[in-house]
Amino acid sequence: MKALFHLAIIAKCLALLVWTGGMVFFAFCAAPLAFQPEVISVTGGTHVSGLIVNAMLTRFTWWQAVCAAVLITALVEEIRQAEVARRRRWAQLLVALAMTGLLVWYGFVVGPRMRELRAEIGDFNAPAAQASPQWEEFDALHRRYVRLMSLNLFLGAGLFVFVVAMTPSAHRDRDRGMLRSIGI
Repeated sequence: MKALFHLAIIAKCLALLVWTGGMVFFAFCAAPLAFQPEVISVTGGTHVSGLIVNAMLTRFTWWQAVCAAVLITALVEEIRQAEVARRRRWAQLLVALAMTGLLVWYGFVVGPRMRELRAEIGDFNAPAAQASPQWEEFDALHRRYVRLMSLNLFLGAGLFVFVVAMTPSAHRDRDRGMLRSIGI
C-alpha cells in the first residue's frame, strides 16, 4: 500500500510538471516565436503561424486532458491512503478540478469554435477577412482562450509550489535531524 501511495505522489508531480510546463512552453516559447517578424516574413503573414500554433495547441489539449486524469486519479489515491495532511490534499484536488474545468472550457468549447471560425475566415492575411464578423468573434474568443489558459497556468504553478512545499524531502528531514542534534 505504501508503494502505491508513493507512486501516486510521483504520478501527481509528473502530471503537474508536464501540464504546467507545457503551458509555459506554449505561452512563452511556441506562440510568441511563431509570430516573430522573421517567421512571418518567411511564411507570408500570420495565417500559417496561426495554423501551426493551432495544430500544436489542439494536440496539447489532449495531453492536458491525460495529465488532468492522471493528476486527479493520483490525488484521489493519495487522499484515500493518506494518514496526515488530508485537508491539504483535498485542497490540491479542488485546484486540480478547477484546472480541469478551465481546460474543458478553453480546450473543448472555446478552441473548437475558434477552429470553426478559422475555417470560415480562410486566409487571415486577406483584408476582407479582418473586416468580417467571424474575425471579431475569433478575436474575442482568442482573448478569452488566452485569459483562461493564463489562469490555468497560474493555478498550475501555484499547485506545483504547494505540492513541492508539502512533499517530504530526505534532505530536509536529514537537515532537521542534524539541527536538532546540535541543539538548534
